[in-house]
Amino acid sequence: MTVGRIPSVEGGIQPTIFDAKADLLTATANDTPARLAVGADYGFLQALASESTGLKWDSGAYTSYTPTLTASSGSFTSATVSGLYKRIGKVCLVRFQVDITTNGTASGVILVTMPFTSTGYATGTWREVQSIGNSGQTFLSSSTQIGMTNPTDNSYPGANGRTFQGTIIYEVA
Repeated sequence: MTVGRIPSVEGGIQPTIFDAKADLLTATANDTPARLAVGADYGFLQALASESTGLKWDSGAYTSYTPTLTASSGSFTSATVSGLYKRIGKVCLVRFQVDITTNGTASGVILVTMPFTSTGYATGTWREVQSIGNSGQTFLSSSTQIGMTNPTDNSYPGANGRTFQGTIIYEVA
């Protein structure tokens, strides 16, 4: 056998299927070989049934999502929330920002929805970055919501003009 060649046999895989360094040999169906082109630097390979080969290169970048913002009691007069997530298998990393312009009657716990349902295990932090600089731990308020309270007494951290940035990492159900 010559180095760098796959033996030629009737119906065998021809070396010309590969176009670049790190291309992968996979299949799209029973007895149907296919080439999966190499992914981007620092990307990683994930199994994904919806892809024709059952595999997908993941760039590692975060995906934006639109969480819902509420409070456990009352409501915000003017507030926004934005979020990003990165899912790696059953682990999800979430980054979010809450901007409270006018607090209104909101009180209790600040609640932000997550992109996927949790199994019930999570850890994370938040920090108020606009005015007072308080920080604390994020927690699972439910299997679909992140909660934030003041860490020393579980009081409500929100008020007019406050901006919170937070993270949480959790296991997806």
